[in-house]
Amino acid sequence: MCDSYRLPSDADQIVSQFRIENEKAEIVEKYRLDREVFPGDVAPVLILQSEERVLKNYKWGVWNSKTQKYETVARIESFKTSPLWKDAVKSSRCLIPASSFYEWKTLSDTEKINVEINPKSTELFAFAGLHVHYHEGGQIIPGFAIVTVPASLEMTPVGERQPGVIAQEDYSSWLDGAADPISLVRSERSIVFEIKKDPPPEDEHTGSG
Repeated sequence: MCDSYRLPSDADQIVSQFRIENEKAEIVEKYRLDREVFPGDVAPVLILQSEERVLKNYKWGVWNSKTQKYETVARIESFKTSPLWKDAVKSSRCLIPASSFYEWKTLSDTEKINVEINPKSTELFAFAGLHVHYHEGGQIIPGFAIVTVPASLEMTPVGERQPGVIAQEDYSSWLDGAADPISLVRSERSIVFEIKKDPPPEDEHTGSG
C-alpha cells in the first residue's frame, strides 16, 4: 500500500520536473521539504488551477462518513464507481511528489521491518492522487488520497499493493481529467529497497488499501 512517504529535499527538482508556477522560495517556506509524511499530515500536492500547475497544502486523508474513518488511499479497481471518489476521478485529480515511500513488512507475529522504496532513476515519484474537500469540526478541509494499484513483480516481496504513478509525459492528461484515468496509472517497476529499523508509528488515520 503506502504507509508513509518522503518529500524531496530539492525545491529546484520539484519546479523543473513538475513545471509548476510556484517560486522556489515559496516552496521551501510553505511546504517543509525533506520530511516523512504520515496519514493525517498536511503535505504539498500538485493540482491544476486556472490551467496552471500549482502546489497546495492538503491533508493526507479524506473523511468517509459511511465507514466513519479516514481514507488515505483509493483503489484503482473501484475508484470510478466509489461514492467517495467517482466525482474526484472526473474533476479533482492531483499529483503527489515523493522521493521514496515506506511499507511495513511483517516477518512474524512479533517482528516487522520498515522498508523504504526508492526509484532507480533520478526522477521523483509522481503518485496519482485524488483530492476531496470535506467537513470537519465546522471547517472545510482539503484532503487527498493516493491511488493504489496491484504490486508489480518487483514490489511483491514487500507487499501486495503500491502507489500508482504517472509518467512525466502524462502529467497534463492526468491533471486535466479528460483522459481515461486507468490507462494513465502504472505500477512503478524501476525500484530499489532499503531496510529501516524504526518502530511503526501509531496513527489513528488508516487507509483501506
